[in-house]
Amino acid sequence: MSLQTAWEDFECLSGHVEFIGAQLATGLKNSLDALEARYLAVVGDVERSANVVALADTHYKWTSAALVAEIQKLLALRDSLAAAGFIAS
Repeated sequence: MSLQTAWEDFECLSGHVEFIGAQLATGLKNSLDALEARYLAVVGDVERSANVVALADTHYKWTSAALVAEIQKLLALRDSLAAAGFIAS
């Protein structure tokens, strides 16, 4: 293999790693933090929570149980990414 090909491969691989790392550290982390903030605001307000549950339980896919389960999975993913050093906790 030529040195030129090795450099191209290295730059491609390291570029992907840096790009994905930046996406995790900014876009994904910010979205997950915003999700958690809204979730905590809703569950912390009895009336607001009851209204969301009533609405969600009429939805074909995002029932309150399904929505809470998915939110918990996403927040666990964020915590796992932080524990692995991919994002700041």
